[in-house]
Amino acid sequence: MAKQLNPGDRYGDFEVLAIVRKYNASWVYKCRTPAFPHPVAVRISLEPVKAEDTARRALREISVLEELTNRHVIKVFDQGMGADEHWYIVLESLEGAQLDHWHDFDRPMPPAQAVELIHQACLGLAEVHARGVVHRDLTPAKLWVEPDGNLKI
Repeated sequence: MAKQLNPGDRYGDFEVLAIVRKYNASWVYKCRTPAFPHPVAVRISLEPVKAEDTARRALREISVLEELTNRHVIKVFDQGMGADEHWYIVLESLEGAQLDHWHDFDRPMPPAQAVELIHQACLGLAEVHARGVVHRDLTPAKLWVEPDGNLKI
């Protein structure tokens, strides 16, 4: 059965404050937890993990991401499997907007701004790729622009 939480629900030690993003296979929630003094984002799979090889690959990639320090990559604080066999990832909670909401792509972006955003994305991807992880789905919806103009993948 699909795991879909609402504000006020609990998942383990996480108290759901808001739904941040809905993906096909997982949802991201803004949560409060005693483990952190600030809200975090928690991505929880909609379905329990069924294939061991899929779980191993995902957890390996997540464990690599936990070690990354690049300011252009979202910070991963923790990961695991809930008692109900849904995987979860604890991420930094970001302020700002997805690139496709931050900029109206029906209008041209100033060239200097476009180059700066692409440069930041490349800096983030360089560390990820150096660790053997391939993003596989890099789109404007997967790029986040913070209020100070910093871009994160």
